[in-house]
Amino acid sequence: MKVLEDLFDKVVLKYTLLPLGMSLLFWGVLLVLFGSDILNIIANYSKSLPYGDVISGFVNSAGWIFLIILYYLLTISTLGVFSSLF
Repeated sequence: MKVLEDLFDKVVLKYTLLPLGMSLLFWGVLLVLFGSDILNIIANYSKSLPYGDVISGFVNSAGWIFLIILYYLLTISTLGVFSSLF
């Protein structure tokens, strides 16, 4: 099974897992430190939109769901940037 040996080679794992770990750590630290500020900005901005009270209520009550989705999207979007460093 040469394919599995090549897939789990040290070089391949380095170029895939290291950028993933960097991206997870980077956005994890930022969202832990500034998560409440991000939610406040979104809640205040959504008040100017149509049905903004509904959106603002959702952000205020279940903001952790929004932060998890944001964490996923930001991690995936910066994975290419960090992998290009290698």
